[in-house]
Amino acid sequence: MKLLDNLQRRLGRFAYLYPDFAILLFFWHDIYLRMKSGQRRMAGQAAEIKAANTPRHVCAICGATSLSDPKMSFRYCSKCAGGACYCAAHIQSHQHLAENRE
Repeated sequence: MKLLDNLQRRLGRFAYLYPDFAILLFFWHDIYLRMKSGQRRMAGQAAEIKAANTPRHVCAICGATSLSDPKMSFRYCSKCAGGACYCAAHIQSHQHLAENRE
């Protein structure tokens, strides 16, 4: 009897935590899924930010980018190997790149 009273007193100290444990026990799977979807969403947002900071076009000769001058026109040469990108100033006067076969 004394052992039971001692146990009840010790467990009674944490009685205020019982509702929290019940909520965790019932909703643990939903909480876990929400945390995982939050991680996926944050990873996707980080990838979007990284993609927004990379230039879409980079001139192969002068290195001008679509971010440095948004109004500049960029073209891709169909005769160059690898589809090199050139700005409007260099598209007519560039040397065509040949495909390296080793």
